[in-house]
Amino acid sequence: MTSISVYLLKVNLLLSVLYLFYFLFLRKETFVKANRIYFLSGIVVSLVLPFFTYSKVIMVKAVPFLDVTRFTSVEAGVLPVQNFWNLLNAEQIALVLYAVVVFVLMLRLVKRIYNLVQYLKSLPQSPFDKNTLIDSDTKEAYSFWKWIILPQNKQVVANSDIIIAHEAIHVKQRHTIDVLIINVLKNIFWFNPVLILMQKAINLNLEYIVDQEISKKFDVYQYQMTLIQFEKVKTQPFALVNSFAFPSLKKRVLMLNTQKSPIMKKLKFVLTAPILAAFFLSFQIKVKAEVLSAIQTEYENVITKELVVQNDTLADGEETLTRQKAELKAQRKELALMQKELEIQQQKLEKLREELKVQKEELAEKQSKTAVLSRVETENRKAEITAHKKEMESRRAEAEQQRTEVKARLAELKAQREKELANRKAEITARKKEMESRRAEAEQ
Repeated sequence: MTSISVYLLKVNLLLSVLYLFYFLFLRKETFVKANRIYFLSGIVVSLVLPFFTYSKVIMVKAVPFLDVTRFTSVEAGVLPVQNFWNLLNAEQIALVLYAVVVFVLMLRLVKRIYNLVQYLKSLPQSPFDKNTLIDSDTKEAYSFWKWIILPQNKQVVANSDIIIAHEAIHVKQRHTIDVLIINVLKNIFWFNPVLILMQKAINLNLEYIVDQEISKKFDVYQYQMTLIQFEKVKTQPFALVNSFAFPSLKKRVLMLNTQKSPIMKKLKFVLTAPILAAFFLSFQIKVKAEVLSAIQTEYENVITKELVVQNDTLADGEETLTRQKAELKAQRKELALMQKELEIQQQKLEKLREELKVQKEELAEKQSKTAVLSRVETENRKAEITAHKKEMESRRAEAEQQRTEVKARLAELKAQREKELANRKAEITARKKEMESRRAEAEQ
C-alpha cells in the first residue's frame, strides 16, 4: 500500500473519530463556540498528524543472504518489454481514478462559488448598506462572506432588526470559512459518508452560535416566533450560504431553551488527548531494524582470529599488526571526516533554526497587524449598524406620526359624515311631516 493510500485512510479515520466524539459527548452541550473551535482544530490535526512519525530502532543479528544477481544472466541484446500499463498496479490505477474524481468535484465547487459570487454582485444594494443586497427571487434571508441578502416580503420588513442582526453575526464571525472548509473536505474525501453528517453538525452548530448571540439582544420568544414564521415560507437556499430559516428548527428551539452547561463539562475536551495519543502509538511508530551489533560481533571475531595467527607466527603477526594499524588509521580518518560532516550539518541546522525564528517573528508581526485592522473594521461596522438602527427608528417614528395624523383625519371625516347624515335624516323627517299634513288637508 502506497504512502498516499495510507495517508488517506489515516485522515478519514481521524475525521470519523472527530465526528463520533462530538456526537457522543458534545452535541447536547451549550458551549457552542468551543465546539466550533473543536471542529476547526480537529480538522487541522486530522490533516497534519499523519505526517508525524516516531522511529523505534530494534537491534537484530545479521543474516547471510545470497546475491542472486551473480547467478542471473540476460541474453545479449534481449531485454523484457514493459509498457506504461504493465508498470501500473491496481492500487495506482485506483489512485489515478480517485484524483480525477477529486479534480472534477473541486472544479464543480469552484464553479459554484464563482456563480454564487457573480449572482450576488448582480443583486441591487440596499440604500442603507452596500453589503446588504435585495433578492426578489427568494423568500428568506441568507448571508455569504461579507454580504447579507434580504428578500422582498412583509415578514422581513416586520422583523428586519432580528434578521439583519442574525445575518450580521454570520458575517462578523466569518462562518462562511467553516462552510467552505467542510465542502472542500467533502469533495476531497468524497468516499467518506461521515463527512455528510459532520457538515450537518457544523452548520447546525453555527446556527446555535448565532441563536445564542441573538438571545442576548432580543426577546427569546419573539425570536422563536420569527423562526417559526420563516419555517412556513422556507425555500431551498444556496448550498454554500448561511440561511436564516436553517433546517432542524426543533433542535434550535430546544437549544435556545436549554439550561447553560456547567463549565466543568468543558473537561470533556481533555478526552481528545488520549484518543490522539492512542492513534499515534498505534499507527505513527515505525520500527527500524539495525545490524550494528552483528557487525561489531563479526569484527571482534576477525580480530580474535588474527591474534591467534599472530601468536603462531610472529613475522606474519608483525605484518598483520602493521596492516591493522593502517586500517585503524584509515578508520580514524573516516571518523574525523564524519565528525566534520556532522558539524557542518549541525551548523546548517542552526542556520535553519535562526531562519525559522525570523520567519516566526515576521508572522507574529503580520498577525498583530491583521488583528489591529480587523478590530478597526469591526468598530466601523458597529458604527454603521448603529447609524442604520437610528435611521430605522427615526423612520418608524415618522411612520407612527403619519399614522396618528391619518387616524385623526379619519375621525374628523367620520364625525362630519355622521353630522351630514343627521341633517339629512332631519330634512327627510320634516318632509314626511309636511307630506302628511298636505295629505290630511287633501282628505278634508
